[in-house]
Amino acid sequence: MSERPDVPAPPQSGARIAVTIVGVALGVVALASVGFVLLLVAILSPRDGEAMARGQVEGRADAIEEHLGYWYESLDAETLAAWHFTSPDADTVRPFAWTGATDAPEGADVDVIIRIRVGSSSSGGWFAPSITPGSAEGCFRYHVRNTEYVSSRRIDCPPAAAHAPTPTPAPGLPDDAEARLGDALRTADAGTLEGAVRKAFPRADVTVDTAVTSTGELVAAVGVTMRRECLVLVRHADGALERISFDRVQIEPGELGCSTWLYTRPSR
Repeated sequence: MSERPDVPAPPQSGARIAVTIVGVALGVVALASVGFVLLLVAILSPRDGEAMARGQVEGRADAIEEHLGYWYESLDAETLAAWHFTSPDADTVRPFAWTGATDAPEGADVDVIIRIRVGSSSSGGWFAPSITPGSAEGCFRYHVRNTEYVSSRRIDCPPAAAHAPTPTPAPGLPDDAEARLGDALRTADAGTLEGAVRKAFPRADVTVDTAVTSTGELVAAVGVTMRRECLVLVRHADGALERISFDRVQIEPGELGCSTWLYTRPSR
């Protein structure tokens, strides 16, 4: 059987080509219109304030952990809660439970409630975004132990979380500590020095250290470890009193601490 020769297709007419071009153009316009409408709806739709508040709660919790970072300061849990887990308005971040101490083997735990409120807003202008009102809260437990990074985890909020008492930091040295210590040094001698200083500072959380130098100087150091407070006075052989200055690094954990050594054996 003989093969039939290829016959070229008849050329399209100009009208048919024009119809095809117009159809494609209309399709493109339709798709663009749909996209514009969807974009316009997305822009004009109000943002969910509840979702924003939930995100801000998580963000604040992470920010607290990151800010505290690597911990090295010895504090009881209540002082820790008062100093580091209370926001200025006492409403956004509020501790409601605490236990332990950062220098204890088990460390310190502080439970906090974080509450965020998002108000409604709209500028009223064309294409201006608006936000619906919303609020959220979450509770977190922070674990703090010396020479470790602070960690946290989410916990269930107990009913009393929002009404817990405000933590009170450990008291420091009394305002008249220098006058008290000076009076004790003026009236004491080598044999009565320690007793006189302890009588002037009877609180159990105040450390007392005394010494008598080879030249007859009376030295006394009193401090509150949890507050990193320390006062060192010397009564020289001529009776003159002197307050000793020192680098505060020397009273950090692992250093001399609040001791008469700050005067008799200072670090170089």
